[in-house]
Amino acid sequence: MTLSIRLGAEIHITNPAHSMYQQAGRYMGPAELPGMEHHHRICFDGKVHLVQRADFELLYPDRDLRQD
Repeated sequence: MTLSIRLGAEIHITNPAHSMYQQAGRYMGPAELPGMEHHHRICFDGKVHLVQRADFELLYPDRDLRQD
């Protein structure tokens, strides 16, 4: 069983070293680019950024994680 993140889920950046630290955004899916397997697309104010999974957390994990 794997858990995946619901598209549109609300997230926030938790890594203090990240330039978007403490910013809230929406999950847009995995990066789907060669060599970027650990990155995800996150939308902040209409702009999409690639963010590593370790750098963000879900605001509502009970609602936004689903079983595949």
